[in-house]
Amino acid sequence: MHSKKYIAWLVAAALLSSAAGYFTGTAVSRALESRSGLVYTLLSFFIGKTYDVPGTRLDGSFVLGDFESENGLDAWETKAATAEISGEHAASGLNSARVVFHPGKEANFQLEQYFTSRHAVFDWSLFRNVGFYIFNPAPDASRVLFQVGDRKGRFYKDQFFLNGNTGESFTVPMSKIAAAVNVKRIAYIRFFIWAPNKNCEFFFDDVQLEKT
Repeated sequence: MHSKKYIAWLVAAALLSSAAGYFTGTAVSRALESRSGLVYTLLSFFIGKTYDVPGTRLDGSFVLGDFESENGLDAWETKAATAEISGEHAASGLNSARVVFHPGKEANFQLEQYFTSRHAVFDWSLFRNVGFYIFNPAPDASRVLFQVGDRKGRFYKDQFFLNGNTGESFTVPMSKIAAAVNVKRIAYIRFFIWAPNKNCEFFFDDVQLEKT
């Protein structure tokens, strides 16, 4: 009997949480978007892991990755790649993320699990741009692919070219992303190399949502 009451309480709490999430933009509002949403909300709200990112700056921008602290990569994931904090080629501060993409079909450096946590900022509609810095330490010019997806499986994809031994800050207008995906329900942001035939090294810094 007690277990039934406890389950009923969890269900009620989840419904209230998902309703609040719909209006406040927290990640628990995913409960409104699929049949399994209620189960997802119960798990993520009560026992789900929280993925921390640097967060809001004084200028109103929201930083997804500045890689300054030792745990600066905790929220980021790799596929056919390795990542580490580095003291080289930072756009600002002292550190950057050194990422080596390995040979294979697709090598990724991405932020995805973060958008399932209850503190995630997945509503990007109030921001003007997505900004980031990439440094290419190789002697030859290289290309990095960039992709943002929403919870319906739609995505925006772009590509950025860097000369050898060069770093550059890039800005993607939110209006361009919004033409392809629902920017109020972002599911991931991804940097990747398509089918590299050798190890490809890059340094990333200041991945952020910009207000101006």
